[in-house]
Amino acid sequence: MKLCLKSQNGSALILVLFLIVFLTIAGTALLNTTTYSMKTIENNQIDQEEFYRSEGALEIVLNEMSEYTDAKGNTGPYFYLLNGESTESPYNIGSQNIDVGIQVDPMTPIIDPHSFKPGDAYNVNVELLAKKSSNSRIERKLKFTTTLSIPAIGTVDISDKAVNYVTDAIKKQNNYKVPMDTRFQLSHNMYENILTYVNENWGAVPQINVDTKQYYQFLKGFSRVNRIDLSGKNAQVYIPGDSIVLADSISITGNGNSTYSVKVDGVLIVQDFYINGNAKVVINSGIIADTIRGNSNAAEITGEAKGIDCTLLPIVCSIPSDKGEGKDIPLNTNVNSNSVNLSTHR
Repeated sequence: MKLCLKSQNGSALILVLFLIVFLTIAGTALLNTTTYSMKTIENNQIDQEEFYRSEGALEIVLNEMSEYTDAKGNTGPYFYLLNGESTESPYNIGSQNIDVGIQVDPMTPIIDPHSFKPGDAYNVNVELLAKKSSNSRIERKLKFTTTLSIPAIGTVDISDKAVNYVTDAIKKQNNYKVPMDTRFQLSHNMYENILTYVNENWGAVPQINVDTKQYYQFLKGFSRVNRIDLSGKNAQVYIPGDSIVLADSISITGNGNSTYSVKVDGVLIVQDFYINGNAKVVINSGIIADTIRGNSNAAEITGEAKGIDCTLLPIVCSIPSDKGEGKDIPLNTNVNSNSVNLSTHR
């Protein structure tokens, strides 16, 4: 029996088997890769849909906050949160329910606006978290800051108009150019509280009269005046920024071509303010008046109305406006665009 060691019979079979194994492995790997890619594409599509649904829910809530107005006319996110408004969560977007949670930074809690003084500004940090109600894969988070600014007493929204702190008596004077929608309304009790404060601090200051047809400027500090009478085209009274003037009455008649009759850069407190003729009252800070009256269509009240300096008269920065004695000034808040931060969490 002869053995043919050099015979190549069966080598082709081995080669074929090797190729079959190789192709099987390669095919399996390719199939797994294809399946994984398809699964990845499917997951990415699900994530993208959930992302946009969460984004849409955030936009809805943010819009609700921005357009919110309470019973007193206050607007924006701050009052939405202050009054405990709740979202209509979950929101149904694209046949999926999306929950939106609202959280206020405990370091910047919501505080009753009446706890602040005029001129104060207070920032509140807010976080919105949107995600699918069940089996959530994506969380969309929005952080922003809303600012509550308490206007300084005397500040107005209409430029070149002066604000007056008066009782209801001024409402009868419809012929004056006083911007009714920008003034702060004082009750008579509030006015009396201010007088009490002034008398407690400057009660010993003697009272004077100012009867002038020329220019008169008050000195620095507090002045108590019984009556200020102005008439004629050159009659002018100026109250500088470091002066407080308390007057029982002011009467302006005539004034011709004078640039102003009374100009206030400091503080003017007056019980009875009578304006007639071509009188021009310029209020660059603010005035406190119990009554403003007159019967001239030519008289005008204008000025920058920047507000009364709290350091001059602190009582004006603690006047209550929520006691049923006066009229609240509506406050507006919004989302600080520079503070917005969006992030996605898986």
